Amino acid sequence: MDEADMIKVLEGQASPQQLDEFSHWMASAEAHRQEFRQARQLWIDARGPWPTPISQKPLDRIHQRMQTRLRHLQLRWVAMRLAAMTILVILLWWAVMHINNGKQPAKQLIFNANTLTEVADILEKNFDTHIVFEQQALANCRFTGSFSKATTLQDIMQALAKGLDMRVEDTGSVYRWRGEGC
Repeated sequence: MDEADMIKVLEGQASPQQLDEFSHWMASAEAHRQEFRQARQLWIDARGPWPTPISQKPLDRIHQRMQTRLRHLQLRWVAMRLAAMTILVILLWWAVMHINNGKQPAKQLIFNANTLTEVADILEKNFDTHIVFEQQALANCRFTGSFSKATTLQDIMQALAKGLDMRVEDTGSVYRWRGEGC
C-alpha cells in the first residue's frame, strides 16, 4: 500500500475497493500495521487533511518525518548500548580493583624495625588475608621498609621473601612464611 492510498484512508476519501485492499494489507503483517500507525501519527502531527487532489508536498513531509523518527530511534538505541557498555566497563573495573588477589592498601605502609609478627598483623588487616608462621623463630625477625599504596600484596610478599631470606607460600586462603629466622 502506498502513502497516497494511506492518506485517502485517513481523510475518508478511499473507495470501497481501496478500503478492502487496505484491510487485507493491514491484516497481512504486523509491520504494515506499524507502518500505518506511524503514518497516521505523522498525518495527525502535520495537521491534515490536505487539499485535494493529494499533492506530493504532504507526502514528502510524511516521508521526511518518518526518516527523522527512524534516525532518532537509531540514535537512542546507540546511546542505550553505549550507556550499557559504560556501566559494564565500570563494573568490571570495580570488580578487578576490589575482588582480585592483588588488592592494594588504602595508604602507604611504612615499617621501621617492626617484628614480622607486627608486619603480618598489618598486612592481614590491610589486605584481608591470613598469614601463618611455619617456624616461630621467624616471627621475631625485624623488617624496615615502605610500600606505596599502589603496591600489591604479592609484590610485598616477594620483597619480604627476598629481604629476609624466607619462603612465602600462597595456598589461596593463607600465606605461609617459612625460614630459619634472622
